[in-house]
Amino acid sequence: MRRMRRSHSAAVRFILTSCLLLFLFGCMFAHGKRSTAVSPPNRMEIGQFRFTDSGPPFQLYELFIVSPVPGGSSIQRVSMTNPVGAMCLAPLNYGIVSRTIETMPEDLFGKTNPCKVPEKDPESDNCIVCPYYSAGTRISMQVPCGSPGRMIQRFWPEGSTSPKPPKRDAWMVELMRDLNYFAGGVARTFPISESEEPLASESESRLLKEIGTGKYDSLFQGAREKLSNVYAAMQNSQRLPTVRVHMDPIQPEKAVLPTYPSLALRARIEGAVTFNFVIDGNLAPSVIVFENGNPLLRTGVPEALSSWRFPVGSTGQKIEGVLEYRHNCLPLVSSVP
Repeated sequence: MRRMRRSHSAAVRFILTSCLLLFLFGCMFAHGKRSTAVSPPNRMEIGQFRFTDSGPPFQLYELFIVSPVPGGSSIQRVSMTNPVGAMCLAPLNYGIVSRTIETMPEDLFGKTNPCKVPEKDPESDNCIVCPYYSAGTRISMQVPCGSPGRMIQRFWPEGSTSPKPPKRDAWMVELMRDLNYFAGGVARTFPISESEEPLASESESRLLKEIGTGKYDSLFQGAREKLSNVYAAMQNSQRLPTVRVHMDPIQPEKAVLPTYPSLALRARIEGAVTFNFVIDGNLAPSVIVFENGNPLLRTGVPEALSSWRFPVGSTGQKIEGVLEYRHNCLPLVSSVP
């Protein structure tokens, strides 16, 4: 009997000891899990690229830099609009908005921790035959979640038949809406030319320098051009197209050069247009014959030649002419292979 009581007591002690050990191990595991939990990031860098290929092409590059400051957040937004479509047509400009708000960066994410969401879009990243979209928004967000951090990328197509952003990205939609609201208003817009530096603040000048060195190119991996290339090209957007003429054997006394055709300029078409004509009794070109040259570059040549006048005594002379068209646009290197 005593032996049975001792065995029973030993079994009870074993069970109690095992429960105590399990309880202690559970507490240690829970504490370790809490201690290793990833906190929401307190800063972010976001690249947003919007495009549409239908109608006149439109491309918008936007960079958001959000960092903590005492009592809130600092938001810087840089916008570059239509760098490719208007590159050769007119001087371009960019806009900078700097704001300080009383909301901490980690609170801008709402209830979502970016360190716990998938980096890649599971649908668009795993497609075998990916569809083509003529309009959409690409977003890349760099957040410090340990080392080296995380790059969250999303693509939202646009259009009447395109789906809206999925519900799992609702937090990012709200974040971008809030950033556009906080960094909205009137942007400080600076024309870029070769002879005048933009009148930006010290922090804005530093940000522009970082853009020029390619620091934020990785935020625009799905864009048509690298952000640094766009910024460099915009700095030289004052380069104007040129038209030069060569005549043989007689030079006109009065000559108005044709303007660079706008369609050819948009398409970045350049080259030589060769032609000949005979000087009529009014000392003006007649019977104009084109020998070579892009048809788009030829438009406007007959109208310009109609105002030319040659020296007295040149009637009946056959003239050979060459018009050299140069758009002088800087080439852009695409960031998409």
